[in-house]
Amino acid sequence: MSDGEKDALTIVFSMGNFSKEEIKEISDAFSDVAPIQQRFYARDSAEVLPAILIFSLGLVLGSIAGGFFEAIGSDIYQKAKKKAVDSLKGKERPTLVFEMSYKDVKISISTTTNDEGTLNHVFDTINKAKDLAVSELDKKETPEMTEIALGFDKDWKLIEGTNWKPMGKPKVIKFYEYNKETGKWELTRDWSDN
Repeated sequence: MSDGEKDALTIVFSMGNFSKEEIKEISDAFSDVAPIQQRFYARDSAEVLPAILIFSLGLVLGSIAGGFFEAIGSDIYQKAKKKAVDSLKGKERPTLVFEMSYKDVKISISTTTNDEGTLNHVFDTINKAKDLAVSELDKKETPEMTEIALGFDKDWKLIEGTNWKPMGKPKVIKFYEYNKETGKWELTRDWSDN
């Protein structure tokens, strides 16, 4: 992330899924919450992307993320949320993603739905998902990871994690899943350069 991206809420729109008007309305509304910059997501293949809307908040303890989370519930946030929800509820199986980092770990929080009630709940409780991720990363029994993913399905859930920093000889990349029944991370597979 460049220094400029740390100072702005980056909103990423998947190409071909949002009209110019939707992009402008969402961007303008969230610019009242934090300084923003737009990005566009596309694949190199001819495959049509589903609607994906990503909010990249930078560092969990940074000013952009802090301002974003502090704005939750305010009139400005409610107006911005409404623009995003109104756009997403009209799409077929859209994905809403919030990305941030904490202690050099990328946190990805997402849901795939066009249900208006669920989308509103996700926007209203995204700080709880962030707190769940931070709390989990602070636990000494949590394995070292470079990425952690959470999802929403009636409630916020830890899903999976990855350690992309190859360690040891041979270099090993590890993939984990969170077992909600045991409350522990389980190594599901690894990859070695050997």
